[in-house]
Amino acid sequence: MSQALHIQLLGGFRLVSDTTPLTTLDSPRLQALLAYLVLHRAMPHARPHLAFRFWPDTTESQARTNLRTLLYRLRQALPHADQFLQIDAQTVQWRAEIHWTLDVADFEDALAQPDQPQHHANPTTQRKALAEAVERYHGDLLPAWYDDWVLLERERLRQLFLTALERLILLLEREGAYTAAIGYAQRLLRHDPLHEATYQHLMRLHMLSGDRASALRVYQTCATVLERELAVTPSPTTRAVYERLLHMEAPPAAASAHPMQLATPRLHNLPSALTSFIGRARERAEVTRLLATTRLLTLTGAGGCGKTRLALVVAGDLVEDYPDGVWLVELAALADGALLPQALGTALEVREEAKRPLLPTLVDALQSRALLLVLDNCEHLIDPCAQLAQTLLSACPQLRILATSREALGLAGETTWLVPSLALPEPHHLPALMELSHVEAVRLFVERAAAALPTFALTPANAAVVAQVCRRLDGIPLAIELAAARVKVVSVETLAARLDDSVRLLTAGS
Repeated sequence: MSQALHIQLLGGFRLVSDTTPLTTLDSPRLQALLAYLVLHRAMPHARPHLAFRFWPDTTESQARTNLRTLLYRLRQALPHADQFLQIDAQTVQWRAEIHWTLDVADFEDALAQPDQPQHHANPTTQRKALAEAVERYHGDLLPAWYDDWVLLERERLRQLFLTALERLILLLEREGAYTAAIGYAQRLLRHDPLHEATYQHLMRLHMLSGDRASALRVYQTCATVLERELAVTPSPTTRAVYERLLHMEAPPAAASAHPMQLATPRLHNLPSALTSFIGRARERAEVTRLLATTRLLTLTGAGGCGKTRLALVVAGDLVEDYPDGVWLVELAALADGALLPQALGTALEVREEAKRPLLPTLVDALQSRALLLVLDNCEHLIDPCAQLAQTLLSACPQLRILATSREALGLAGETTWLVPSLALPEPHHLPALMELSHVEAVRLFVERAAAALPTFALTPANAAVVAQVCRRLDGIPLAIELAAARVKVVSVETLAARLDDSVRLLTAGS
């Protein structure tokens, strides 16, 4: 029997054959190639694509030669390589024909379990499934690597982990398991120390457990961290929670079986933004105007164009306009459209009734409520999302839906709006430095670059290069943010040169 191969990418790269660590993949480039292939194993990869991905700074012929050499080394270093790798003259693909495991896949599989019907109807088993998923996240994906494809996948997995932690904390709170909930909330803050909503939640949990002193200390920690990292003070919401804590007595720990209200009921579940929202004033106003005239508005556009961020900002602007709140349903991690009602029920805290499908229960709960529903990332669930929207809008006259998707849902009465790229500097005219600093794409690049490298600033010496980078990236917000993060490892001039090389490689022979 062949030995099992275990690939670990969360928290760092590690390769194990059965129980024996393998050190044959001893170079970062070899490890990167293996990691890329297993994370993108669903399809074959053209050799030119891989060559460009791993050697963007070299000529096409040199990049192809480098790839051939690296593939040879990978086959030599990997046990049973021919049973894992399918390599021909045109493509390369990871295909597992013997037993192997990948910790990223294990984490995502575990993450899907809490939303299975057998768990969703039972909060206890759902909580256990979430705890299992959280324990399988052993750290950020390949934390020492800064390749663009790693950064994007790392952030996706990190957000899945943080969302799972938040759900687990809420379930524990509902069960009255405050000590366990506090432990997970502290863990959430270690991974996301600037998220004020978690500090607010942790303060409440300490009060529910009868520990007012710890609740007050949480506020002091929050204020210290925000001042040190962002030079800001806690938000009015966080300060209001703190003020209420100062003037109330802690309940006895043994008597705290029911959640106490430290604040008015939540009117939304929107996440707190960790970065500022740059520009988009016209887009923000237009989306707000359209939502007042249609009950189903879908923001469309390519990946990375900023659909989700724009939707969340507009939704946050409108919280006070909807008496029953604004509720976000994140669909990126949902693979099965049949579980859409469960995802919506989780967001709205509507539980499934015995011997009754969840969708009619949701309709009953929403029928007389005036609220805005944000369905984020619908593109892989177009038909199920369209059916859900049709059912809810037909039965719930005060409901409005704001959706984000790479394509429209295709419903009658739907309004679609294409999210544009950020405003760019003119290609043949470099404006004065002050004027350039107000161009949306440039503002985004400069702010994110300064977050990565605090000494970075827009200067007369680098202004033209920054403008060039933003134009090369077509004003796509995600691409600009990823590029800006690289200034801590390469100069902006080197970054621009690499982008130019990439464009030349992609267009060669066309």
